[in-house]
Amino acid sequence: MEDRQLQNHLTSVIEIKPGNFRFYTLKVVLAGINLVAKLVATKGNLSGIVTIHFARWVILPGNAGGRRRLLFMSNYDGSWENYLGEFIDHASVGLTAVWSNTQQAKDRGFPDTQWLALRGGSRDEQRFKNFARNSQLPELVWYSAYTDLSVKNIENNRRIHAGLFSTTDLAAWLKCL
Repeated sequence: MEDRQLQNHLTSVIEIKPGNFRFYTLKVVLAGINLVAKLVATKGNLSGIVTIHFARWVILPGNAGGRRRLLFMSNYDGSWENYLGEFIDHASVGLTAVWSNTQQAKDRGFPDTQWLALRGGSRDEQRFKNFARNSQLPELVWYSAYTDLSVKNIENNRRIHAGLFSTTDLAAWLKCL
């Protein structure tokens, strides 16, 4: 269902492993990612990934069996394969730190890790992609403010707009056009 337009959307819901250790570890990891995103990823990229429009993790309350779940949603440019490949290449530690605290059936689960995020996990690209596909939900509706623009296009348009109201570096502004 991907690649019908420039942007795509991914939604995943998966159970968090049982026990307070995994739950609180996940909360600390997500708080750390949130802090990094607020302090470092403010210029149109997240750990060197320049194709992400939006990404959000939410811990959901327990389901009928009392198990907590993790919801992940993201809008991104390009194909699903490239999106996950960029995450593996640039943010493998964060991916592994989050998803290693979740579970699926043993044969479809997150690749084995050591020390929560330092070894294994999402670095096993094919198993990670299988895990991601198996936890993904089809979307009936999703919102994109700029369906025909990539993150790079949006950033360039922002620079053009800012240059209209600035008298600094006319040559750099003209290169944006």
